[in-house]
Amino acid sequence: MATGRRGRKVDFGLVVVPGEGRPQPPADMTEDERGVWREVVNAMPPNWFTTQHILRQYCRVVCMVEATSNEGVDALSKLTAMMLSLAAKLRITPQGRVRQVTAEAMIRNTPRSPRPWED
Repeated sequence: MATGRRGRKVDFGLVVVPGEGRPQPPADMTEDERGVWREVVNAMPPNWFTTQHILRQYCRVVCMVEATSNEGVDALSKLTAMMLSLAAKLRITPQGRVRQVTAEAMIRNTPRSPRPWED
């Protein structure tokens, strides 16, 4: 019979490296782009964004979509596709943050009718 402890072994040699936290928008962005940046960064947990290049492009494309909403459908559909692609790469969509099994369990466990105390 083994006399060692079961479970995880504790390693006291680990060092915590502070992350970036919530990155501030670059100074060369427009005010609208900075607003989108702050909205996206504040909606995600701290240290979510390890690289800011894709986030910068996402903010730029979101502002372009808003600016071209009254123009041709073709340009708008291309920009929207680009925006959704960048959002998926940043994992800021619900599908990118929640595993499929977890999402299915959440849907399955959601009550279908009001509970008696919620009337």
